[in-house]
Amino acid sequence: MNRKIFLVQGNFHSAEEERADNYFIDRYFSFFTSNVGGAYDADEIEVLKRPSQQELEGKINCTTCDYSIILFLGHGATNESHHMFELNDSELILPGCENSKLNTKV
Repeated sequence: MNRKIFLVQGNFHSAEEERADNYFIDRYFSFFTSNVGGAYDADEIEVLKRPSQQELEGKINCTTCDYSIILFLGHGATNESHHMFELNDSELILPGCENSKLNTKV
């Protein structure tokens, strides 16, 4: 069975936020590589740090696997009552939008 986990670190606004994001990335990595978390191999987990929407979509679309998990870690935002994710300095996304894996809002 082919499987993949994407840990997506979003934008951060301070060194403290970056440290917190890195802490949670390390914790998720440890969890998923443990027996309780599915005993994933390290090469089945990919960390994407502040990717562009195009880079993220490319990784997701190029992955041939039976299933995948995408975790977004970092800063959120709201726009018109929508909860969004701050992907990088210039892109906010609305994960889970109908008819699209990712929907850009800036």
